[in-house]
Amino acid sequence: MTVLRQPYWHDSQAAIYHGDAQHVLPKMLAGSADCASRPGAAA
Repeated sequence: MTVLRQPYWHDSQAAIYHGDAQHVLPKMLAGSADCASRPGAAA
């Protein structure tokens, strides 16, 4: 089981978590992420 760690960065509006999306996204609430992509991936 993967446990979400402390955010990589956060403020009062948002938080950024660093991790493998295959493990992190299934544990997040539906609608809580707008997008996720690999750095440098083609848009």
